[in-house]
Amino acid sequence: MRAEYQGITPPFRRNEEDFDAGAKYHIPADTPYIRYFVSFILQFQIHQELCKKAGHPSTKPLHECDINANAAAGELFG
Repeated sequence: MRAEYQGITPPFRRNEEDFDAGAKYHIPADTPYIRYFVSFILQFQIHQELCKKAGHPSTKPLHECDINANAAAGELFG
């Protein structure tokens, strides 16, 4: 997919015997990864609620929302 969409090719051919998952720290260290998965989802939900509080229109894309120096969004943090 990277070659198709990004135009990037690996320096050498890879196959099913290559253990790419081992390059991720959490796999060989036997660290649960679910907390990172959940936090990735939660960060978007939190950002979405902050944008709503800041008055960002729900019809506009979330990545266009800027909550910087917005007092209404800041109030949610206490």
